[in-house]
Parts: sequence; structure tokens; C-alpha cells
Amino acid sequence: MLKSLTEIIESIINKITELFGDEIDTRVGTVIRDLFITPISYAISDLYSALNQAIESQNLITATGSDLERIAATYGITRGQGTYATGLVRFYSFNPVGNIIIPSNTEVYAFKNEQRIDFVTVYTIIINTQSPIENNINSPFYGAYYAEVLVQCKNIGTIGNVSIGDIRYSNINNVDGVYNLESFNNAIDGQSDDSLRQSILNIIYSKNLTEGGYKQFALQNSSVFDVRVIPPDNENSFMPYIIGNIDIICIPKSIGIYSEEFIYSGQIRLTKKPLKRVIGIYKINPDNSKTPVNYVVNYDVSSVYRYSIYENTYIYSNELNH
Repeated sequence: MLKSLTEIIESIINKITELFGDEIDTRVGTVIRDLFITPISYAISDLYSALNQAIESQNLITATGSDLERIAATYGITRGQGTYATGLVRFYSFNPVGNIIIPSNTEVYAFKNEQRIDFVTVYTIIINTQSPIENNINSPFYGAYYAEVLVQCKNIGTIGNVSIGDIRYSNINNVDGVYNLESFNNAIDGQSDDSLRQSILNIIYSKNLTEGGYKQFALQNSSVFDVRVIPPDNENSFMPYIIGNIDIICIPKSIGIYSEEFIYSGQIRLTKKPLKRVIGIYKINPDNSKTPVNYVVNYDVSSVYRYSIYENTYIYSNELNH
């Protein structure tokens, strides 16, 4: 157990008293207190702090940042990286004289919650009297010549996702304005510590041959929306009781929005071997009635597969890619 500075001082004083008796004066201001007890206590406290930091950096629950990434690396996992927001903007000029050159890396920017968001042009464009003319009568630049260019946010993440018209400023003096005619919503943030920690736990759980372990294993596939695991001794199991066999029923994300709940609606033998079955997926209505999601069967994306720990193979596992 790590001790506080006060507890360390008390422990040293108690040990001195135990070894040399009560006649040793250890009060604040005495030689033994100022020259020995206090400096040694601070040194031990610093050591405890370093030890505690080392423990936390190696603990999956408390590790953060690069420490957590090192733990993830031992499981073959890397932190998901964020992306840059990109989109088109228009530069306008009402009376271009000659060629107005807007080079690549020209800065344009927006303000979001009073924070400046910087973007740069990806390539060079030119505005002149041969350029298109803005014909939207509601535009503040109606009648102006314009050129469009792709811009990219300088910072990674959703900070660069801006709404229509947010980008209105630039460092180009010989144009009359700049404007984004579309929202930028293609940037994502880097994976958070909590999400990375959960990815590690998923790997750990997937190696645990329990119902929870199999569920975590299936959920590692990005196409899976929800999972039900049916052990061989369950009354809903599709297969006769065989040790080592387990049914994993997955609902793909493509239909997940329609399937707040699902039930098993029987078995259909599609091959000579009773391995593949169609599961009826139902949407639960407010009145508790059930509406079949028929296209699940029509398009054969019931996503049922069986996993055998003895065969160590996936049967129809490709259905997870739907």
C-alpha cells in the first residue's frame, strides 16, 4: 500500500522511537527531524509517486495515452486515427483584373463557438473574366466570377466539420469573398482512450470460451449490430447437443435500425447438411406486435453462422460482411 508523506514521516518517527526510545526528540525544528526525517520522507514519497505512476501506466483500467497504446500493441491493436475534414469552397471576385491566382495552401477559415478553424486549399485555382458567374440571386455574391477549390482542415477530427456558409474568411486580399456551399461532415476524431480500452477488452473476452467471450468475438466485426449466443444445452439451440458447438446469431448493422428485438422463427434446411438456417427478424411495434423484416430473408443476410472450437473453422462466416 502506498503511503502519503505524513504517513511516511510518522512511520520513520515510530521506528526511531522503537529502536532508540522516547528520549529522542523528533519534533519539527530539531536536528534529527530537519536533517534526517524530513529529507528521507520526501525522497521516499517521490519514490512512491513514481512507483504509483508505473503501476497505473501498466494497468489497463488506469493507463492513458501512449501508455495505453503500448498495452494495446501487446494485443496487436493500434489506436484508430482521426481524419481531416475536406470540402469545396468558392472564391468570388466581382471585377477580376487579369488572372487572380489563388495558390495551394491558401488559408481560409471559419469560426465555431468563437474558435477559429483553419483550412488550406489543396491546389491552385485562377479567377478571371472567363470564370463562371454566380447566378444564384439570393447569394451575396450574385453576378460575381468564381472558382471552386478543395480545402482541408489543418487539424484532425470533427472540429473541421462545419456547416454551410461557415467558411467566409481568407488571407487573399484581391478577392471579394469565399464561401462553402456544402457542409463538411467527413472528419472523424481519433479513437478515445475509453474506446481503445474497450477494444483491448474485446480481444481479452474473445479468448474466453464463454457466451460473453463469443459475443465479444462477434462484435469485433464492424458490420455486426447485435449478437445472440446460443450454447448447445439451450432449448433454442439449432443443433443437437454437441460439446464444442455453439450457434452465434448476428444482426448486421445494415438492418440493425429495424431490429430493436428479434426472435427465432424456425429452421429451413438449405443444404444437405443442416448448418445454414434462415432466422426471421422482427421489428417490435409499440403495441408489442411483430412486423417481419422480409428482405432479410429475400437477400439472404440472416447472418447465421456456426463456430466449432474443435474444427476451428467458420461456417458461412462471410455473411458477416453483408
